[in-house]
Amino acid sequence: MSQTAIAWCRDHGMRSLILNITSPQIPALGLYFDLGFMEAGRYFKGMFEMVLLELEL
Repeated sequence: MSQTAIAWCRDHGMRSLILNITSPQIPALGLYFDLGFMEAGRYFKGMFEMVLLELEL
């Protein structure tokens, strides 16, 4: 499903995708890294450490 969404974004002229997840979501981080996302930063939202990920299309 993620690859379909990425392909749709490419086909519609988007240049990048950005998403946020919480740092304890290790399996999700692995999935996004496998899809080509790179870590673009981290920040705290309340007590949660957020990971900012970006995929250049």
